[in-house]
Amino acid sequence: MQPKKEAPSSEAVITSLKQMIDFFTQQIKDIEKGIQALMDENEQMKKDYDYIRSIPSIGPVAATTILAETQGFYHFRNANNWSVMPDMMSSSDNLVRA
Repeated sequence: MQPKKEAPSSEAVITSLKQMIDFFTQQIKDIEKGIQALMDENEQMKKDYDYIRSIPSIGPVAATTILAETQGFYHFRNANNWSVMPDMMSSSDNLVRA
């Protein structure tokens, strides 16, 4: 029979959690610095970022996510690409997606 392992003390658990929080906090700061560096390198991206940030309630994380998900609005430079509903055309009695 193997000896029973002692559970870590609550102080050890708290210390470990604090170290994890510090690690992730530093990771977030490093990522934010990287994002800022990208913005500084690309004038159009910075312009789009600032424009998105001007919308009330849009913070840096949401603005960056929007830019990433839309590929910097690359596919939306033409107003026709902003349509959220597919175009519909009628062909006799059938409804056809354009």
